[in-house]
Amino acid sequence: MVVGETCSLYHHIIIAVGTGLLVSQVAVWWGIRGATGACTERLDRLSRVLTSEQRTAYQKVYEQRLRISIISAVLALLFTVGVSSIQTITWSLRITLFLSLYLLFYLLWPKTQSMVSQLTRQTQMQAWWAVYQCMQRHCLWGFVTGIVLYTLWSKLHGMVFKNKKHKGGVHH
Repeated sequence: MVVGETCSLYHHIIIAVGTGLLVSQVAVWWGIRGATGACTERLDRLSRVLTSEQRTAYQKVYEQRLRISIISAVLALLFTVGVSSIQTITWSLRITLFLSLYLLFYLLWPKTQSMVSQLTRQTQMQAWWAVYQCMQRHCLWGFVTGIVLYTLWSKLHGMVFKNKKHKGGVHH
């Protein structure tokens, strides 16, 4: 965005999606890691129905996904830093680009291990499905919440600073 240019609808949509992506990742993390996270109870139930071998396999799957997540974040960061030399890109667009690339790299990265393939009993499959649904729900509601929060903030910002022009990279 050029200095003195107002935010376009396209810019707002990109930032709303970026905010949704950010809040969705925080919501999933909080649902799993938060002390009172909604998914914690489901994870505990899953752990109780798994055999010791399956718990070991679960730990390996978890570690693999963590490595893929870290590699995805590094690749997205490197790419985003490379694009940062373009001066018309605001920080909000850089953050959106980073989050989008992170998710894209993570989703496309081949995963050799799967927890589902380790499950042998119906109770285990049901427990895993409950965990998956909980994480999926947190991701979806986090995304929607992020978009709604950005939209509300943008509307408030527009009312407070009506007719003011944004300086490239300062706001959002």
